[in-house]
Amino acid sequence: MAHTWARSAIAEAMGNLGQTDIGFGLLSEAREVMERNDERYVESEIGRIRGELKLKQVSGPSSNEADVCAGEAEAEQSFVKAIEIARQRGAKSLELRAAISLSRMYLSRGRDTDALEILRPIHDWFTEGFDCLELKAARDILKDIDSASKSSSDSKRQPPSLAR
Repeated sequence: MAHTWARSAIAEAMGNLGQTDIGFGLLSEAREVMERNDERYVESEIGRIRGELKLKQVSGPSSNEADVCAGEAEAEQSFVKAIEIARQRGAKSLELRAAISLSRMYLSRGRDTDALEILRPIHDWFTEGFDCLELKAARDILKDIDSASKSSSDSKRQPPSLAR
């Protein structure tokens, strides 16, 4: 039963090592096993990992702008689908993981408001377990967004006039 999860976890690890082609192959195998055995518990995680792999694939120096835009659009679709699947199943931890991935992508593109809208509701749903890695990561992202918005609003303020 753990074959689907194991393949997806190894696919993510391979992506982190820069081996996205191997990662996509393992993810494809994981999806096939999931479909064959009806192991839907890992479906949203497969989507999230697919998005992460897609971002890594188009972040290389040989990627052109069109490939980057297409890859980012595919990654966004994967993250959104992963969030939807997790919500349908009430899998809040998996929803949080996918929301973190999507928020990070949005932040890297200067879409702070979108990142906040995705991440804040799921983060605020949790009432315990604040020392788990995902909630710490979400909290750090939210702090970064808050500090960025404060610094941008501070820079928009005019300094008081010294003229009398």
